[in-house]
Amino acid sequence: MKGMIVCAEPLAAQAGREILLEGNAADAAVATAFAQGVVNPFMCGLGGMGIAAVHHGPTAERSVIDCYAAIGSVPPPASWVDEYVGRLETYGRFVIKSEDNQAGYQSIMVPGVVRGCHEVWRRYGSGRVPWRRLVEPAARLAREGYAVGAGLAEMWARDEDAPGLPSQAKKFARSPEAARIFGRPYPEGERLAQPDYARTLERIGDGGPDEFYTGSLGREIADDLERGASLIAPHDLAEYRARPLPPLTGTYHECEVAGPPVPCGTAHVIEMLQVADGLEWARLDPLGPDYVELATAIMRVTFGEHVPLKLDPPYLVARHRLDELTSRGHADEVRRRITAERRGADPGTTHLTAADGEGTVVSFTHSLGSGAGSGVVTRGLGFLYNNFLGHYNPLPNRWDSIVPGKRGVGTTPAVLYRGGRPWLGIGAAGGSRINTAVFQTVLNVVERGMTARDAVAAPRCHSEEAKIIFVEDAYPEATVRDLRYRGYDVRRTRHVARVQAILIDPSGTMHAGPDPRGGSGSAQVP
Repeated sequence: MKGMIVCAEPLAAQAGREILLEGNAADAAVATAFAQGVVNPFMCGLGGMGIAAVHHGPTAERSVIDCYAAIGSVPPPASWVDEYVGRLETYGRFVIKSEDNQAGYQSIMVPGVVRGCHEVWRRYGSGRVPWRRLVEPAARLAREGYAVGAGLAEMWARDEDAPGLPSQAKKFARSPEAARIFGRPYPEGERLAQPDYARTLERIGDGGPDEFYTGSLGREIADDLERGASLIAPHDLAEYRARPLPPLTGTYHECEVAGPPVPCGTAHVIEMLQVADGLEWARLDPLGPDYVELATAIMRVTFGEHVPLKLDPPYLVARHRLDELTSRGHADEVRRRITAERRGADPGTTHLTAADGEGTVVSFTHSLGSGAGSGVVTRGLGFLYNNFLGHYNPLPNRWDSIVPGKRGVGTTPAVLYRGGRPWLGIGAAGGSRINTAVFQTVLNVVERGMTARDAVAAPRCHSEEAKIIFVEDAYPEATVRDLRYRGYDVRRTRHVARVQAILIDPSGTMHAGPDPRGGSGSAQVP
């Protein structure tokens, strides 16, 4: 079947292509996701979470599959309240002195990606590819090994430590099994085989998702989590389910934007695009200070409005504002505020986008949290667990406190439509930078007429806190000086998320938009 897969990992894209030749985009997306966990083990894998936006071509059904990680039912230690330090940025992680919410067993939430992948395949797969076949390319990569790519080698070599973001070395020190497998840095080009991971994948291929949650594998996981004093009880794992949800939609120019509802960032992206819709971007130099100031003003004003919608279930006081925040009237109000102001004035995620000739598009973001997740590996299983609990407030009785069963955290996989037909499948990896990266990429395509590849690769900026603007190195020093003269704290960064997009033109031709930041892979079936 004609189709395309775009993701950061070339080997995973090839795994998806192998399955696309036999099935459809949904089959290929699942196979790609499993392979990403093998070749990008610090960013994603079986111990992580995900969220997928799907357009099913044969039925025109639009859906979201929520496989976010869920908080376990065991209460966090009371000592965390006394250890509380603060929060990193508007959307950032919560810091406690022991870092137990960022590393080790207590940082782990119930993994959802295995159930999520199965739900995507069960609902939207071609019916021609059995479940076990989807796991085979990933298991083969794990068993036979592969040459470590530049991105993974760099993560090993550049193992930085910061408050709220402990280094991989500090994480692995809490798990002898993780240290055994990942404790030695692998340089680019050295072969990495993961036989334990291969066996675990094969068990999931044979037994389906139930093997991971309630089968013998699930019992091994539950026993280890209990021994490690995690916040996950055995029944939390056994009762976990992926959730099909209706997408949230909004408009921008002649496009319809569809993506996951709150707590995802779709509403935030819709609001930013609607504010941008009334402004004259064509007259601005995209690398100049006026463009950066305008784009980042939109980001900052809207970030604060959407923070209370980030977690599941959103507080009722915030939820009733959702329609307002995504309305055209509110966009007009924000635009006026930004205009008045100007006149006075993490990596731990991956993403894939897949599309096929029948019109099925899958935009799937999945993650372990910050780099290497919790740093925990159960003996003999080979995969790392997530550390998403660090996104939740250790102080009780707050809207974002740690509550059993709660899910959520950022990410914005989306499908954009023109004339009712899928036009752009897009998503990104990169913590709080995800929403602003998707926003800028769509601006590049619609406002500046760029190709998918150029729109994704174009320099980006980011801002979520008052007067702090992050820019990539491609921005001229003159732009940085001018913005600083205007009173902004401008910081150069390499962390602006990694976007993966597929643009489908009116003839049905697919155009890849792989992000060159941190590796880019794409595979096409003619």
